[in-house]
Amino acid sequence: MNWQSDIYMDDRGPNGERFTQKAYAVAGLMALYQVSAQLVATLNFNNVFDKKYYSTGMDGYYGDPRNAMLSLRYQF
Repeated sequence: MNWQSDIYMDDRGPNGERFTQKAYAVAGLMALYQVSAQLVATLNFNNVFDKKYYSTGMDGYYGDPRNAMLSLRYQF
């Protein structure tokens, strides 16, 4: 779980408006499976509830949407 408190930035936009974002939380999940003595598979789910939030107030970019990543690690 990642949490961000309320934030604001002054003098944003063409008329010097204040950018404000309320506090938010983004949840993630991870599962790990030992396939063999040498191989491990890891599955990460990010932004599980597809929360819409700004990653930065300066340019107004949204944070990453719900996504998943599968990783394999082989040790020899």
